Amino acid sequence: MKPQVEIGTFKHQGREFSALGSVVDHENGHVVGYPKGHELRTWDGTRVLGTLVVRSSWPTPHSHTGSRMYAYHAMIDGRAYYGRGFGDGMLLRLRAYK
Repeated sequence: MKPQVEIGTFKHQGREFSALGSVVDHENGHVVGYPKGHELRTWDGTRVLGTLVVRSSWPTPHSHTGSRMYAYHAMIDGRAYYGRGFGDGMLLRLRAYK
């Protein structure tokens, strides 16, 4: 199965910017997406990639990124993934369970 790759593009003050959005690469065991509640979504939020469960969380008081870190378990296309992130709307990188 070929990786699914999303390119996020937006305009700001008349200039167009593009960046890598979400990625689902089952062959290499990598997924990148954006949490929203119990769903993992694409960068633009229009498509659900899979489901998420928060396994645990802990404070990160000296972090510039967020005040709390979350450990996630995800199911994407029937495959299990895990990773850590800073919550809703923040980029989340996941790896496949071995």
